Amino acid sequence: MFRLAPGLRAGLAASGLWLASALLFAAATWVGLYRGDAIRLVLIETIPVGTWQLDQPWPVVIAVTSLVAFGAAVAWGVALLHRAASSAPRGVLLLATWLVVVLAGAAAGGLTGVGAVIGTGVPRAAFFAQGVPDAIALGTAAGLVFGWMPAWLALPPRRSGEAVTASVAPSALGAVALVAAIALTVSTALVVADARQAGLAGEAPPSVVQPEPEPVPTGTPPPPVAPGEHPSDPSWCTPSQLTLVTAGADAATGHRAATLRATNTSADGCVLPGYPDVAFADEHGMAVGATVRYGGGFMTEDPGPAPFRLEPGADAIAFLAWDVTDGRTMIAQLYLAPYPGAQRTLCIVQPGLDITALTEVAVTAWAPKKTD
Repeated sequence: MFRLAPGLRAGLAASGLWLASALLFAAATWVGLYRGDAIRLVLIETIPVGTWQLDQPWPVVIAVTSLVAFGAAVAWGVALLHRAASSAPRGVLLLATWLVVVLAGAAAGGLTGVGAVIGTGVPRAAFFAQGVPDAIALGTAAGLVFGWMPAWLALPPRRSGEAVTASVAPSALGAVALVAAIALTVSTALVVADARQAGLAGEAPPSVVQPEPEPVPTGTPPPPVAPGEHPSDPSWCTPSQLTLVTAGADAATGHRAATLRATNTSADGCVLPGYPDVAFADEHGMAVGATVRYGGGFMTEDPGPAPFRLEPGADAIAFLAWDVTDGRTMIAQLYLAPYPGAQRTLCIVQPGLDITALTEVAVTAWAPKKTD
């Protein structure tokens, strides 16, 4: 009976599972099963879901380079491991091979994060500190969740006499992994750079058919104050003490982020107690009922609600994060308050944010702006 070499068996199995996880995550998202980050506990976004909505040939290029980079890295690592420790006990060999798959997943995931950082132009320290580790974490999680399967398939047969064929030198597998890694990083960087120019400029992707003009929609504007009962304190900043603005946006493959800034323009210090209050409206001023949750997103990290004193002239920042939508719907108005229960300030967003009523927007807590 002929069998593939252990490295090839593990690499092919790992690639298939990598693709299956990406497709299942995308399918769950498209049919509405995605609810916050809970789905990531059972399905891993090994390929960013926004990849499948890109113009051709990018979905194919990124998917293939990701599969080859991961699979070849697994095959290379397993080939080296089995060459050095083929006589080790099966249990030890299984765990060691599983570790190889985990490390290969971390590397493949990290390449997407590095490409996204490069595509933003001048890499920011904050993006490097958040986006790349997040991408590495996804790849690592994939290796942990399904890495045992290619590891098990790579075990030598219990019975002797089964010949091994289709063996490839580890150096050749390593070269394939390196070439695919470079191609994945470059293609991701190109896609992110294009999304930064087109998506943030409010332009629909060429593959999206422009809708016919619609009548002016009817609805109601967001309320001037967040509904419900909210705590307050005399030491907290009032809207009259602050200048509240949106201060830029950023993009990665399948993800968006925007910065909120509060500047104390009064003569007295005041306290920002935690999270800002945000609401959205379209170009006609009608409320867009996006879901707002407190916490971090793919491109942001939440410092947590820690009240602090904002001195006169000082700035505080918070961030919005959400997943990319269809690229056609751009909201032009954001209502911002320093905290729920305070009067909201209207911020005109140019060129707009691709947020819809189905979007979940993560909002981080206020934090003092770090000075350079």
